[in-house]
Amino acid sequence: MEVYLKLRNGAWMLINKKIEQTTVSSKRRVTRFILAGTTVKGPPSGFENEVVKVPATVVNRVISRLLDVKEKDIVVVEPVDPEHYAIRVPRGKRDVVESILREIAARKRAKGRETS
Repeated sequence: MEVYLKLRNGAWMLINKKIEQTTVSSKRRVTRFILAGTTVKGPPSGFENEVVKVPATVVNRVISRLLDVKEKDIVVVEPVDPEHYAIRVPRGKRDVVESILREIAARKRAKGRETS
């Protein structure tokens, strides 16, 4: 998917790829992904969309997973307030974002059980 992200300063970016960063500390391996993109004037307009509200704490993970989706759809991510982002997806693709959110929530719950 093509992901357009509006930054808090009002600039637009087309997120092209994610860069994998692996660190090892105290016998624990942690892999993180850094999003990379190019500055653009704005997303293309003229398509009908549905909106999914996402917490700001997971927006990078959602964008990272959207980059893995092999469809040629356009997704627009914009800040709504300091705690939330709105993800606009084409009609009928809302379930893709919601399934990613469910997967992230399930991993958080599973991680919480491991530490308790």
